[in-house]
Amino acid sequence: TIKEAEEYLQKEYSTYYNEPFVMLNVANRRVVVFPGDAGAAKVITLTENNTSLLEALALAGGLSDRGKANSIRLVRMVDNERHVFNVDLSTIDNIDKIDIIVEANDVIYVEPTPDVAREILKDVAPVISLISSAFFIWVVLTRGV
Repeated sequence: TIKEAEEYLQKEYSTYYNEPFVMLNVANRRVVVFPGDAGAAKVITLTENNTSLLEALALAGGLSDRGKANSIRLVRMVDNERHVFNVDLSTIDNIDKIDIIVEANDVIYVEPTPDVAREILKDVAPVISLISSAFFIWVVLTRGV
């Protein structure tokens, strides 16, 4: 931790200086938040040492309309391994999970709900447009003759 590093450096410098005082500051403390919409990732700079999961989500603008509050994942590197912590914030029973302290380089991923109607419409719209244009041209040509 930062406090342990400060104490260690003070101890090491005490051989060269009388009562050294060391104050460390980490300048690059960021968290990436995916709030539940495709392409809506946000990079949040942690200005406070004890920023909670709820605060990080709030700084990112909260959960999106499609974000599932019951399927939030916190991805963290621990000993060069990625660990995934699942958090369910959909009920008041899990309110103790909001106090998880986020750390630098954490990734917060909120699973989006599938929007089936929009996906189908996006795939079918060009075909419908082509068919309606062809039908319009056919009607104009047959009535014009």
